[in-house]
Amino acid sequence: QRACGRSVNRGCSSIFFPVSTLYSHVCGYARGYQYGHMDALKSSSMTIDDTYVDGISVTRGRPRKHLWTLAVGEWEDPDNSDGCPRDQSPFDFSRIPNFVTNQHFHCETGMVKYTGGVAWSDPLWDGAGCVADTAHSC
Repeated sequence: QRACGRSVNRGCSSIFFPVSTLYSHVCGYARGYQYGHMDALKSSSMTIDDTYVDGISVTRGRPRKHLWTLAVGEWEDPDNSDGCPRDQSPFDFSRIPNFVTNQHFHCETGMVKYTGGVAWSDPLWDGAGCVADTAHSC
């Protein structure tokens, strides 16, 4: 199987979609596959211009405004600090930057236990194959 992605160097890859007219909705679909170790969200002290997420950040305008964050956790374990923060009590708000609202955030992992490699069998952000049945994290 094959997939495309950013370089293996740390940092970001960006794509811009120039829009010459006003719009009221942003629609799209992202399919990702977990490769290796992911940290989901880094820290609540990050800004929108920092590398705050392992995953996809959808923004608009200049300066950038947050629309949606699709994060990737290491594996499905609520006690794993590199996993997805859970929608259960206690919810781990400490890793969610203040510009990311709970309604515009989803976190998923492709691995039940960390195995390395590519998790081809469980595409990200589709809600399928989740151990935890929560609104924003699985």
